[in-house]
Amino acid sequence: MMPKQFLKLVMIFLWAATVWVFMLSCVTPDRAERRADVDSRPDTASPAREAIEQPAEQETESVPTTGQEGPIEITVREALLLALENNRSLRIEKFNPAISRTAEEEARSDFDPVLTGEYSYDREKKDTSMNSISEKLKNQNNATLGVSGYLPTGTDVGLEVSTDRTWSDLYSDDLHATRVGLSVTQALLRGRGLKYNLATLRQARLDTSISRHELRGFSEFLVAQVEETYWDYGLIQRQIEIFLESLKLAEQHKNETEEMIRIGTLAESELVAAEAEIALRREGLINARSNLEKTRLQLIRVLNPP
Repeated sequence: MMPKQFLKLVMIFLWAATVWVFMLSCVTPDRAERRADVDSRPDTASPAREAIEQPAEQETESVPTTGQEGPIEITVREALLLALENNRSLRIEKFNPAISRTAEEEARSDFDPVLTGEYSYDREKKDTSMNSISEKLKNQNNATLGVSGYLPTGTDVGLEVSTDRTWSDLYSDDLHATRVGLSVTQALLRGRGLKYNLATLRQARLDTSISRHELRGFSEFLVAQVEETYWDYGLIQRQIEIFLESLKLAEQHKNETEEMIRIGTLAESELVAAEAEIALRREGLINARSNLEKTRLQLIRVLNPP
């Protein structure tokens, strides 16, 4: 195909493709389904979402180093960042929106345009005499470019541009033929309308939105759990201090009771009450230490430090 003919074909195709893309952009899935995109408006800001969407390099500045042995001293904010970064359940939940978006992109791909192209070249020899000494050549090439797509309205649109060139020793002039074709097929019954064709895409978008809200809800629940466990751990530590002080006072009261019994001020039966008070304080201290260990394990589980 000659350069001028090829340039002419390209110009015609670009002009026709521009018209076709303009028509296609008038009824795209995004325009037709803009109201159905329930996640198009920005959500209300929340600490959990801000912490999740915070870049990793910024989070690592506030997260304490946990590689060294011994107890970890962290603040509430550091505990939240540590949980949002290392919690395994949250890591699993973060995959769900991406999986849902994959299904959404697959549903959207039904309306993607398809570009096709084809080129062919034929060469034919013909005998022009009885002794097959003289031969004539006939050459022909063909180039075709096309674009097609399916609109959400149930319309199949196709645009095709083709050109043919034939030259031979039988005649002096070349033969050129160019064709531009536009086809539009509209479904009248089955497959007609936006509701039918966008049902799968709408469902995929809803699933994506649901997965995002579920991730946000799980993150907020995790934040609340970390805060509650953090303060419970501090509260139990304070309770242990109180139990130790009360045990110390109970033992002091027992010593005073024994001294008063020795000098005859009190009866020996008062010693039983003092010992019972000490036993009660020790029982409370044991229970508090047990609750402290349980809370510590629960806090480690939600923080999941490396």
